[in-house]
Amino acid sequence: MCPEDEFTLFFYIGDENRCSIEEFASATFKDIEQIQSNGIEIDGRKISVKWIMTCDWKALALLRGISGAQCEYFCMWCHCSKKQICDFSIPSWSIQRSKEEQKTLVDSGKKTFGYKDKDLCPFIPYSGMPIDDLHLRIRISLKVFNQLVTWSIDQKSEENLKRELKRVCVSFRMWEEKGDDKLNTKVRKWSQPTGDDLRKIIKDVQIHNILDNQKDRHYVSIESLSVNQLNNRHLSKKGKKPDLVARLKDAIGNNTKLKRNAGSRLQVSYDYSEDEEQDLDVEALQDIWSQFHDLMESLRALPGTENYKDADTFAKEAKEWATEFRKQTFDEDVIPYIHAMVYHVPQFLQKFKYLHDIGVAQVERKNFDHRQAYFGSTNRNGSKRKKHVSKQILERENRMLWSSLYGTVRVKRKYVKSTTEGK
Repeated sequence: MCPEDEFTLFFYIGDENRCSIEEFASATFKDIEQIQSNGIEIDGRKISVKWIMTCDWKALALLRGISGAQCEYFCMWCHCSKKQICDFSIPSWSIQRSKEEQKTLVDSGKKTFGYKDKDLCPFIPYSGMPIDDLHLRIRISLKVFNQLVTWSIDQKSEENLKRELKRVCVSFRMWEEKGDDKLNTKVRKWSQPTGDDLRKIIKDVQIHNILDNQKDRHYVSIESLSVNQLNNRHLSKKGKKPDLVARLKDAIGNNTKLKRNAGSRLQVSYDYSEDEEQDLDVEALQDIWSQFHDLMESLRALPGTENYKDADTFAKEAKEWATEFRKQTFDEDVIPYIHAMVYHVPQFLQKFKYLHDIGVAQVERKNFDHRQAYFGSTNRNGSKRKKHVSKQILERENRMLWSSLYGTVRVKRKYVKSTTEGK
């Protein structure tokens, strides 16, 4: 599929929020529901229509009236909670959400399982809402990339990182900003790669060119310690990493050396000999990247081709990947998209066999084309007729569609230079 195969039903320029969606999209949703109920007739033949829905996590949450990915019941398909998100020993999570359950809980005022508003598209079941492979790939890729950047800062190997990204032809820069605390602490910032660059990074970057297996055994930032290492400081076995970090800072004794490194994060002298996980396993991290790339490429592969993985194979390999990811990194880095990849992507692979064509990759490209049209093919001030920009963009698209259907070719108007008397 290509962007030209995607047709715009309505076009909105503004903030992405619940109120705007209800105001501008409700009529369109009613038309869509009516088409599903009654079908459509083409050349005397009645065709039944069954809609599916796919988009990024935030948009799904807004449309479905469910709390966002940061909330306790984060998942768009099941009742998994944040307390269970890291437990990949759970055999399966079925698609538990339903319009009946949501209506009952919302009408009763109980915001259980993250339901907070009515569903704007109740005619589409949650089992008809496959995960978008584009946003799945981008969000997890950003997580592992930002891990790499953080580790390079901890090891003071930022120049190695810049060289390696330059080698694979990815633009990257780092800078410092003042923090929002009263001490004006400097905060390190860095650019975020595009989706295409992330794909290239995960596939081609050699982590051993950036990081060393051996951590700095003299000083280490508390924030860079894993949960297991924090637990080994005789802290409670329970608790999220920020809580453990705060407790360790409070519990630091007089015999522990402290230093501030150029206004950066608090650092401590740390003896790794007492920990089972003494080193940053660069080879294991490289395997994690490679296996993730293979999983994502399999979602783009057509059934029957070499890279394609069926639902059972994908489920097995995704769970193995997530288990190793958690072992080599931090619990708080297990984001909702990882849960969805392990438990729900296989369910939709079983149902639809191929997810890439029903994802939003081409819609995102369409959005890009619309942005290009906004800057290159519209009068942003409305011109003499004071047309809204969104209307200009849709009219432009309709002209192109009409031209494509009827095989017409637009002829450019001949430019005639105006002449002025006296010149």
